[in-house]
Amino acid sequence: MGSTRSRFSLAARIFASSAGIVVLVMGVTLFITERSANIAAARSITRALDVTQKRVQERIAFERGVLTGRLSAYADNAVYRASLEVEEPEYYDYAVVAAEQSGAGWVQFIDREGVRRGRSDLPAAPPVSVIGSRLVQRALDGEPAESFGIAGDSALVQYVAVPVRGVNNRMLGALMGAAYVSDSIARSVGAQTNSQVLFFRFDTLGQPF
Repeated sequence: MGSTRSRFSLAARIFASSAGIVVLVMGVTLFITERSANIAAARSITRALDVTQKRVQERIAFERGVLTGRLSAYADNAVYRASLEVEEPEYYDYAVVAAEQSGAGWVQFIDREGVRRGRSDLPAAPPVSVIGSRLVQRALDGEPAESFGIAGDSALVQYVAVPVRGVNNRMLGALMGAAYVSDSIARSVGAQTNSQVLFFRFDTLGQPF
């Protein structure tokens, strides 16, 4: 009787121990499975964000390239360029037509000394030196230049500057155009990548807003 009870007790202990091992193994398996799923999900999200960021950068670069090409074509046009080589050029008119031809938000003409002479959206804009701008300086050195910046509190803007040369390749000045980055880029890329795209900038403390 005692021997039978002992066998039952031993069997119960073995069963209980086995059950504990099974439960432990199941628990570890579930933990590993959940962790693997989380890692896979995180990697998937990272890949999706990388794709979205790349698409945004490509779209912005494409639009900037188009603006550069159009401004360069206008600057190289002999008919329009001739209007700058008369005794009293109409700088404002030249800038207005440049904006219309390029599709820029605004365009300004800068003479070879680095002084702004006319801006398409500001008819009464006074002459002011912008020679401190690296964008302008590069254009006056004969190379197209591009940059990205902020206008006002939150408007994202792409800036392009191209050289304007006259007869015998004489430097006349530079054209600087600005194109605002619209939310159409965010909507378009968001639809393509099934994501939400937001533009933000950092303040002087490195905080986004």
